[in-house]
Amino acid sequence: MALILVSSCRKSEVTPAADFPNVANTETDAVRVETPDAKGNDATMENGRMRPRPRPPEVKKDPPVQYPIAVVLDGRPGFVTSPYNGQVIDLRDIPPGTLVQDPSFPAVDKKYFRVP
Repeated sequence: MALILVSSCRKSEVTPAADFPNVANTETDAVRVETPDAKGNDATMENGRMRPRPRPPEVKKDPPVQYPIAVVLDGRPGFVTSPYNGQVIDLRDIPPGTLVQDPSFPAVDKKYFRVP
């Protein structure tokens, strides 16, 4: 019984950190901590030095396209004149504010207007 107790009292070996790939070795690996700096800007702390995080480029948006509004014909509900060439167009089944393509132009010209 004493032999069993003595054999269980031996020192265990310490496994080096190189055997564990998910554990950082502070001697060789850079330590990165992402934190806001004193002014509240995003920054990265790398090896004890604060470095500002590069900002993504700003995306410029084009202004919304303003389409012309067709002119309503007096005495003919649902009929309008095209703002591009003045031709009469039947829009009886299309709700107001809808963006429509002018049927008097081919599709490649892309002439659009809004229903009044």
